[in-house]
Amino acid sequence: MTRNIRIVFVGDSITEWWQETPYWSETFADHSLNLGVAGDRTEDVLWRLRTQLNDPYIQPEVIPVMIGTNHLWDESGDIVAGQLAVIARLRDLRPEAQILVQSVLPTGDAGLNRMVVEPINKRLAEAVAGMADTQFLDLYPHFVDGDRRGPRNLFPDGVHLSQEGYRLWRDLLLPHV
Repeated sequence: MTRNIRIVFVGDSITEWWQETPYWSETFADHSLNLGVAGDRTEDVLWRLRTQLNDPYIQPEVIPVMIGTNHLWDESGDIVAGQLAVIARLRDLRPEAQILVQSVLPTGDAGLNRMVVEPINKRLAEAVAGMADTQFLDLYPHFVDGDRRGPRNLFPDGVHLSQEGYRLWRDLLLPHV
């Protein structure tokens, strides 16, 4: 018997490691599939999506996408273009699903946030605006402090979420899924 998958999460380590928290088991485990993989970049997600959603019984209502963090420290490509390619692939694979594109979260580096993350999120929000069955969820302002840093209580290593960060993410995401 196949369980009813209502939500398919797509992302990198931030998404994958959510499964290790009590918030995942309390809120999502019984009706969700987590396709997050540590270290993933948009090109890795595109590669894996060739096979990961081939099961015709996996027909999610919503697909939250959080990808892009692993691109922040290099100039190897256009992060927004990569995210748009992921959205297009998901739309091809699951045309009936709502796609929930989440902003790139802040890091512990205020300069990187100001110069890279904030412009990416602005471009991503603009690119997603008007797309059918696709919504942008701006989590960034909820995860950044007055100094434009991801605070240590939410990002102990400056990138990955703490238990408190996962709780906040869950609480912000729930009204949309």
